[in-house]
Amino acid sequence: MNISSEVLIDHIGYSDESHHSAGKYRAISLFSLTKKADKEVKGRYKQILDQYGKQEFKWKKLRSYDYECFSKDILDLVFDALEEANDLRIDTLYWDTEDSRHNVSSRDDVENFVLMYYKLIKNVLTERWPSRSVWKINSHQYSAIDFNELEIELKKKQIIYPKPKDPRLNYWLNKIEEIDSEKKILSQIPDLFAGVSVFFAKNMFRYEKWKEEEIEEKSMSNSEIHRFRFLKYFLEKLRNNSMHIKLRNDGLYTPHPGKPINFWFYRPQSPKDKAPTK
Repeated sequence: MNISSEVLIDHIGYSDESHHSAGKYRAISLFSLTKKADKEVKGRYKQILDQYGKQEFKWKKLRSYDYECFSKDILDLVFDALEEANDLRIDTLYWDTEDSRHNVSSRDDVENFVLMYYKLIKNVLTERWPSRSVWKINSHQYSAIDFNELEIELKKKQIIYPKPKDPRLNYWLNKIEEIDSEKKILSQIPDLFAGVSVFFAKNMFRYEKWKEEEIEEKSMSNSEIHRFRFLKYFLEKLRNNSMHIKLRNDGLYTPHPGKPINFWFYRPQSPKDKAPTK
């Protein structure tokens, strides 16, 4: 019997990235959840958008009090959903383009993003969810990724299968779809987490000075003020909900990646671990 893969899907992922083509730090975030949770969270997220009169959330627009409140309400939604049921998670992979892996001549940033997508998707689908899950992953259509290249790479690495290939396979992902974030609204949530991971890595020491009141807000931009206030709220949420996030010189880090909010800083695995070049 030929059953459509859409009917079989029981888990959904949404991905987005931050600073794909510029800056010291780059990030990809994957928001994954059960199909049932997808429907419930989507309805509540739409209410937040309507409340603030927004079509979508963008981290780069967080530079006002209204947008700070908007961002906090999205975060509250995520934590409320986590408290109610263990059926969603957010994994964020970020890296330093000036480390030994990435500081190479003629680095191919697009190909490197493909490899980082592969690492993130493989880890989440194989290590963080029950076996035999059937997946659909949606990615922001204005992504830096060449999706034809990504699909070829994931098929080559046996991450994507057109159909279930082996009964021993512990998941099934048959495609990654490019989507418009205004239409697939939950793809906006990973934008928040990718954005905050890069922002904290870049501004950790300045944030700590601001928190200790060593910096006067009158000397700061609106963007910096409201992002620092959101970051303070974000870190308090993580601590109050036992997410065990550590603050390191290179940013946020989750010692126990099984936690439903997971920040993964990629470090070179060996001297031979180098980014692809053009």
